[in-house]
Amino acid sequence: MRFKGSISGIIIILLTIWFSILSYENIQKVTSSDKECLCAYDGFGYYMYLPHLFQNGNLLMTREWANEIQSEYCPGAPVYQLEQRNYDNPIDIYHMGLSIVFLPSYTIADIIASIGGYERNGFSTPYKYAYHLNGLLFIFLGLLYLRKLLLLFSKDQYVALALILVYLGTNATFTFSRQYDLPHLFLFSLNAIWIFHFFRFFQNDTRTNLIYAAIIYGLTTCVRPTQVILGLLPFILILRKEKNLLSTIRTLLAFPVFAFIWNIPQLIYWYTIGGSLFIPNLHTEKIVLTDPNLIDFLFSYRKGWLVYSPAFLLLIPGFFYLFIKNRTLFWGSITASFAYIYVMSSWECWWYASSFGSRVMTDIYPLLAVPLLFLIKETVKLRFKIGLALISVIVIALNLFQSHQVELGLISGDRMTKEHYWYIFGKTSIREYHTDYLLLSRADLDWPERLASTDYKEYTIKKDTILDIDISKRTIPGEYLDIYKFELYDKIQTYESQLEVILEAKTTDNTKSSFLRMEAYGKSNYMWNTFDISKDLTKNDSLELLTYRFNLDWIRHKNDGLQIYVHNPEEVEVELERMVIIACSLLRD
Repeated sequence: MRFKGSISGIIIILLTIWFSILSYENIQKVTSSDKECLCAYDGFGYYMYLPHLFQNGNLLMTREWANEIQSEYCPGAPVYQLEQRNYDNPIDIYHMGLSIVFLPSYTIADIIASIGGYERNGFSTPYKYAYHLNGLLFIFLGLLYLRKLLLLFSKDQYVALALILVYLGTNATFTFSRQYDLPHLFLFSLNAIWIFHFFRFFQNDTRTNLIYAAIIYGLTTCVRPTQVILGLLPFILILRKEKNLLSTIRTLLAFPVFAFIWNIPQLIYWYTIGGSLFIPNLHTEKIVLTDPNLIDFLFSYRKGWLVYSPAFLLLIPGFFYLFIKNRTLFWGSITASFAYIYVMSSWECWWYASSFGSRVMTDIYPLLAVPLLFLIKETVKLRFKIGLALISVIVIALNLFQSHQVELGLISGDRMTKEHYWYIFGKTSIREYHTDYLLLSRADLDWPERLASTDYKEYTIKKDTILDIDISKRTIPGEYLDIYKFELYDKIQTYESQLEVILEAKTTDNTKSSFLRMEAYGKSNYMWNTFDISKDLTKNDSLELLTYRFNLDWIRHKNDGLQIYVHNPEEVEVELERMVIIACSLLRD
């Protein structure tokens, strides 16, 4: 490793110790009881291939199995990772690439579990140690290869500063130490490895490095298919080097070949379990390139990448220096980076659930570290060096402090607003702390009454009747009855709205189900609210008033709407006479 006398080598050792301490805290939490949760939510979706394969010898995972193991180790964690739809069997909606990355450590844990008499289910103590130690290994690999990558372009002391800035001055600190069950840590490290080998090939024309780069790049596409976007980097660099499209494709042919090879297990899984060789996205969200959320993705208080990792504002002068010194590298890096940011912002759930800042951006930090390095090494004048050093200290201190605020629960993982950000800014404790500035929680049905009684004036609450119709229809057993459909933005001004549905109805049998469904729709359906109107009625053949309340989900597109219908799966008829919908909206000043 040649760390002797190397400042960047010493930084790697210190950062490894730092993350080891944080990993020890994680291990202590999950091993305090044999029943403590190892992974849930998305993390369970990436991981579940391995315990089922080792336990049952196949990948025919069922909701019953998933519910059983999550109920035992992660009580209360929802099981949504399997979707059947029109396929033969339930399909894991998450790709298996991360399970491939976990496979070596899992195999070792399984052997230890067998010898030590532990449950061989992927969640007992040996697996917990292996899981966290594997994460720590990849933190070290990321450090090691990012250092090797940056040393291709600059001196050791500048590389040391870039390492500190990336690992301690951005949301990588929190993501790597606390969200190690997600692919971002592993993609960071794998991207650092393949980009290093590719740049080595680009500088020295050594075919071995090209093959190494293609192999690791192929693995990343199996972990997360959107990694194909980063293929723009080698394509543009080789195209500018070769000056010939055919020669460029021939040189880079190994990249799609290895991407295909690594994805063969995924294709086999889809075909044998789902009955189709290729199964597209099974999530309720989609990538909609025609309607990106670019401004929110970069600058919003909810999850803006540059709000919570302002260190990357230094990319502006960094890319300028890169353009001056190495235009080929500039065009490859900036094109791949912008394409990645654009596509990630086009995902309908652009805030990517709970995280500190934009967790998906950590995947490409090895690439973004290069222009940061050029800024550090090309800043010559003393006053600029002092300014850069001061900015670096500020963003590192801010990042570490805000990471601590996340641990304390002051910074929300997905509901931040400008008002709440500045309410908790610079604080670790607040007398009479409240969460009224946060975005509304869909689970909080009492917010209109609660907020109406507060003294906070940063918002107003508005009520409007948005629908009042006579239906006069009767459902038919086994069929769907469409009631109404409308565009949401025509009726309400904000997604932070609660709808109160008042329905006049009667049933022929209140022991059988007939479901009122309220679904948000757009490029895909993404919000379902279901009410069993037949069983909620207390009498048969007598009109009654039913009242339901639900909070809207985040509206994904301006033209998205709400469709209302009744699904009648059983032998019962429900007569609907009138429906009124009242919207209660929270308008922020």
